[in-house]
Amino acid sequence: MLLLSGLSFQALFGQISELESGWVNNGLEHSAIKSFSFGNIERLFDSSKVTKWDVFPDITGSYGNGQLKIQTGAGVALEAGLKQKWAIQLRYAVGYSNAPNSSYSSDLQTKAFFMNRLSKTNPANNFLYNDIRFRMTYRPIKQIELQAGIDNHHFGEGDRSLMIGQQSAPNPFVKVTGSIWRLQYHFMQQLWSEGMFTNNYRPKGNATHYVSYKVNRNIHIGIFESVVYGMKDTLYNRGFEPEYANPFIFFRPQEYGVGSTDNVVLGLNASYQFGSHMIYGSFVLDEFLLKEIRARKRWWANKYAVQIGVKSHFVRGEHRWFHRFEANLVRPFTYTQIRPDVVYASENLPVAHPLGANFIELYDEVNWRYRNFDVTLFLQYYLKGHAEPNDNTGGDIYIPYTERKEEYNYTIGRGITQWRYMAGLHFAYGLRKNKWQVFIEPRLIINKIEKTVHTDGYFTVGIHRKIGAFRRNY
Repeated sequence: MLLLSGLSFQALFGQISELESGWVNNGLEHSAIKSFSFGNIERLFDSSKVTKWDVFPDITGSYGNGQLKIQTGAGVALEAGLKQKWAIQLRYAVGYSNAPNSSYSSDLQTKAFFMNRLSKTNPANNFLYNDIRFRMTYRPIKQIELQAGIDNHHFGEGDRSLMIGQQSAPNPFVKVTGSIWRLQYHFMQQLWSEGMFTNNYRPKGNATHYVSYKVNRNIHIGIFESVVYGMKDTLYNRGFEPEYANPFIFFRPQEYGVGSTDNVVLGLNASYQFGSHMIYGSFVLDEFLLKEIRARKRWWANKYAVQIGVKSHFVRGEHRWFHRFEANLVRPFTYTQIRPDVVYASENLPVAHPLGANFIELYDEVNWRYRNFDVTLFLQYYLKGHAEPNDNTGGDIYIPYTERKEEYNYTIGRGITQWRYMAGLHFAYGLRKNKWQVFIEPRLIINKIEKTVHTDGYFTVGIHRKIGAFRRNY
């Protein structure tokens, strides 16, 4: 049903939004690496001096499944450009929340860089959150860009990313970007962690290469490579791995060279745009053996993920439409490892797709914008396998893959099988020249786990800054 709706709406709907302006303009400057926290940075380099700031509310309440979760605070946003070489982007919000970071939840999630419990003796979820997103960019020449800060990153054209996505908590990073001809090269170092606010803090590093080639104005291809490594264990403090700081190496040989069990993930992005439409896809490879794939015995370590999608925009007067249909498939045990400090995740949140692994998902959304009105209808279906008692079936990426029962017969959905159907509506109205949004968001979720069917309704309201707002569409 979703597939049919995706194909029927494909030719009709679309939108020119802040997040999609690159491919809509159909320009060679378009990149598959996106920032969801801030607007287009190019305007900060257009004049010799630019300064803009805004104070905004950050208030959200969500009721569902018998629980009320709230996040109430305020924030400030600042953007500044200097001498057409420097750009600063800052968004900082602080307040109270009773919704902690969670790996996967349909209600309110507070994904902040700092989450401090208000009382160490009270086990209830009462937090002071400090959500800081920051990027400082230096562009000495047009072809070279240096950037550092604390933020999320998104690789790919999909709403979800199978490489690095925006749904996790922000992390410190440094990034170098170089462009020449139709090639664009990115090298990024990030600091991830587990248990930041516990007695078991475990920092971990991540280094990423991404090379994109723009075949022409319509076809873009990108190659992705990322490695996660533990920076501290019971024997020694490893710190940042200097071997991975070299931006011109391949990580897999280097991983073997340092004698480690670090976690390397490879990926391929591709997109084809024609007019106001784009077809896109991603393929991620964690681990595999060709002979095991040929044997077709569903070996546990054939770990890969696939994404394919289509999105479109349409403008008629002041009415702007956007449509996306997307399918994601992730094999069991993809992104997993034997220790939390090398799992492809940070602070109990998957860094790639928020569902982790062992699932297939269909996602469909239609957005309409008219003046200050912003309405999105989104639909989701997925099939996912969860761990059984004393048996890891590869759905939870934090469970070590050594806790599996056997070597073969790992199909998607193996374990405790969950079918999920979600329909949601996001209705927002812009305030203060459309910088803020007040919104309501009802959602209906039907979960079928084995033979048990359970229906939940969620209702969320709030007011927030439009750019960088968190989406509860999964």
